[in-house]
Amino acid sequence: MSTFVGLNNARLALAAQLHSMAVAGQNIANANTAGYSRQVAHHAAVALPGVGRAGNDAAASAGVRIAAIRRQYDAYLDARLRDLTADKHGIAAQYNVLTRLEELLREPGEATLGTALDDLWTAFAQLTTSPGSISSRQNVLHKAQNVVDSFRETATEMAALRTEVGERAAFSVQQVNALVQSLAEMNRSLACAAATGSGATAPNALLDERDALVRELAQFVQVHVAEQAHGAVKLTVGGRTLLEGDAAQQLKLAKDADGKLVLDLNAAAIADDLVGGALGGELQAHNRDLPQYQQQLDDFALNVITQINGLHSVGYDAQGNPGGDFFIGTSAGDIELAAGIKDQPDKLAMSASADGRDGVVAQQLADLQKKAWGDAPLLTTQYAALITDLGSQVASLHVSRDANQALVDFAAARVNAVSGVNIDEELIDMVRYQQAYAAAARVLTSMDEALDVLINRTGLAGR
Repeated sequence: MSTFVGLNNARLALAAQLHSMAVAGQNIANANTAGYSRQVAHHAAVALPGVGRAGNDAAASAGVRIAAIRRQYDAYLDARLRDLTADKHGIAAQYNVLTRLEELLREPGEATLGTALDDLWTAFAQLTTSPGSISSRQNVLHKAQNVVDSFRETATEMAALRTEVGERAAFSVQQVNALVQSLAEMNRSLACAAATGSGATAPNALLDERDALVRELAQFVQVHVAEQAHGAVKLTVGGRTLLEGDAAQQLKLAKDADGKLVLDLNAAAIADDLVGGALGGELQAHNRDLPQYQQQLDDFALNVITQINGLHSVGYDAQGNPGGDFFIGTSAGDIELAAGIKDQPDKLAMSASADGRDGVVAQQLADLQKKAWGDAPLLTTQYAALITDLGSQVASLHVSRDANQALVDFAAARVNAVSGVNIDEELIDMVRYQQAYAAAARVLTSMDEALDVLINRTGLAGR
């Protein structure tokens, strides 16, 4: 091997080990940087040009080079973490909405719709003992108005909650569109870096930034990621392309004739259960969960109106006149005391006889707490079913949320085990590269001394 080849060999070794130490130092510097992936310098031998075709130098090489500086990255683990993150935020969004609904109903507790109804049954029962008492009749009207107010307030608050969830969904759509636009710009940057760089490997810093943006996007939607040339990504949601190259599509949110939110991508609707992430959870809460409980409340209100009106209409008031409607309306949002009895306690038809002196109808109304009128559902059972259904769904989501959080933590730990920086490992690498650098320096010194002997201390005879 040529002496000058040996010098070049040592020079390249010094450069490679120094560069490797710089990579280890970069890892140490970013040990606490969120989203940073550990980088590793990969060494490769440099073959002498033309060597190995003939001659004795077939195994000779001309030193070492840095073949690539690659990120420690596992695409499968990262995709798994994204999917679990989307599930986590979807469940959490749905859970938060239904928890708010539970707080709104305040059951069990005081000053609730349930207690207002119990007070009304009690007022009817008290009226049975003194059907002609004006104060007892006024108490019935007062408790009935409390029931009306409770129904209407609950309906209003549920509608306001649904409106708020819709606004949150609109904000999530804005966040998704902004992130997709950022990723489109990232795809352009990666393409430019590949075109102007020294190789086909994308810059690691840009890839880390790209992955951080995709992970943030996964909080809002269940996104499928396909990596393309030079580190660019293609994104799809619900089977529809959201981003390809630098062409970013925009999600749009609209309402249909039923008041449900529809997520539109490229003039096609995406089903709520395919959206995923926080946006998917908000859409399911807005379009499915809240309308379900609103409908249950309306059905319950209509049942209360129907059963009380059915009994009150066959009774007689204090003057012996036939009774009419007690409530008007068909839902929790429009229930109201009938004009014929409002502020007119003597118009309450609490008697089964025309003399208006017995309290038979009042007793029948009080008994609605324990038995239904005709074939209608039992009122207390119907309301309990609403509260039980909601409580069961919230409890189920709570369990799913905690279980999913554990899976996310485990997946994040696995990703960190692959991509995270371990200070002890980096220090070991620093020592290894430092020793290799010192050895290469010693080789260079030895070569220099040999050349000094060859040039300055030989060939003296014959001068």
